[in-house]
Amino acid sequence: MLFISDVLGFIPRWREADMNGITKATPSGKIRNTPPSTSCGKVQYSCDTTTAISRNSAPSTDAFQILSAWLRPSNDDARFWWHMIGSHLALLFQEAGYDIHSQYGSLLFLYHSVVGRMGPRPSSSGSPQFWKSFMTDDFTPIEYSWSWDTPKAPPKIRFSIEAIGPDAGTKIDPFNQAMTMELARHVNAVAPDVDWDLFNHFRKEFCSQELWESACVEGHNPQESHSSSMFMAFEMNKRDVAVKAYFVPVKAEQTGQSRLSVVSDSIRSLERPDFRLPAYHHISAFMTDHPDGSQLEIVGIAVDCVLPKTSRLKVYVRSPRTSFDSVCTVMSMGGKSSIFSPATLIDFKKLWQLTLGLDEDFASDENLHPKRHQTAGILYNFDIKAGNILPEPKVYIPVKHYAPNDLAVAKGLASYLSLMGRDRFMDGYMRALEGMCNHRSLDSQCGLQTYISCSVKKEQLVLTSYFSPEVYHDARW
Repeated sequence: MLFISDVLGFIPRWREADMNGITKATPSGKIRNTPPSTSCGKVQYSCDTTTAISRNSAPSTDAFQILSAWLRPSNDDARFWWHMIGSHLALLFQEAGYDIHSQYGSLLFLYHSVVGRMGPRPSSSGSPQFWKSFMTDDFTPIEYSWSWDTPKAPPKIRFSIEAIGPDAGTKIDPFNQAMTMELARHVNAVAPDVDWDLFNHFRKEFCSQELWESACVEGHNPQESHSSSMFMAFEMNKRDVAVKAYFVPVKAEQTGQSRLSVVSDSIRSLERPDFRLPAYHHISAFMTDHPDGSQLEIVGIAVDCVLPKTSRLKVYVRSPRTSFDSVCTVMSMGGKSSIFSPATLIDFKKLWQLTLGLDEDFASDENLHPKRHQTAGILYNFDIKAGNILPEPKVYIPVKHYAPNDLAVAKGLASYLSLMGRDRFMDGYMRALEGMCNHRSLDSQCGLQTYISCSVKKEQLVLTSYFSPEVYHDARW
């Protein structure tokens, strides 16, 4: 029999924490893990919310249907997000082969921890009501990912969010950090093994509240450019949750420094005699001294919320150069590391061509077709671990910008996985895509699949597919 404690997998714990940082939880009894509510008494839902839900929910799984029969979101906003993203993630969990216990546990975490912190549902015209998240290109504040299976492990589903508070974009909360801090405190209560040292360090190093308050006094508008600065990501395991935090170095814009300078300063202040990050200094040198490296622009940093000595620190950068040759140069940091063997280089080129819909004779030194967009170009991250001399690179193939359409991306990926003998979950992947994309046809455009990331582990390409739910797509409204 499935007990609720088995489903949740957590014993709630709580301690008070303020905006100065998160400290580890200590047992102090149970709390109700309910999302913030803006209403009281009997919950009533508007007709337009019900219509939006029926139009945008994915096909219901057994786990989602049973939970939805018993769970009552506290307001229209939470109800919309639960039925929208809950149905999507339920489908992804099911098609990725999660057992029923894991499906229930993951969905309950989503319900109790996330949906009430997603901010207002879209307006009646399908637009963000007041905050435009930098999480996705259409401002949807959540992204899903499907980490492809390996010979030893099935696929893993993760999701990343920008929690949105009621004062986001105002002088009170110009960089929309208050709700992420509230989410972190909640996670600290239900998952006390999460460590917050790196979270606290980079939050303080990357954003100066005092500087922004001064700018607001002088009349600057925080919405003149995107002000997203913090995101959180979650991967549900059998009995716990793995947490990652992302930070944008908005302090660079506040102070007039380069983002590289802000990141380098934050790394130097983090290092100590027993905790060194030599791999970062190779990245910094590559970005300063190499022709391809000097084209890289820092997007942000991510950390695993575990003890610093075991955490991975990821530096995200973007390059305007989009040729296959330039990608290989960045991945090897100008030849400093031998990331690709001859065999894996051949495999990577097949993946590149098939997912982007390129002809085999497309020149390797030719850039992809020009695209004018803030997120155009090639995204990378460099994975750094304490003590490692060189970083481990990963490239994100931007299929959202350069592939023909979502169906072509999926077919190209299927062809590659079939060639590699790794396509046993491809049918489930296609069912998930079709279920999430119920507002348009997959062959009409790109955008549901945003990136396909690729790194190399033990002479094998490690792949992850990323998705935007396209919450604000015109066809959903």
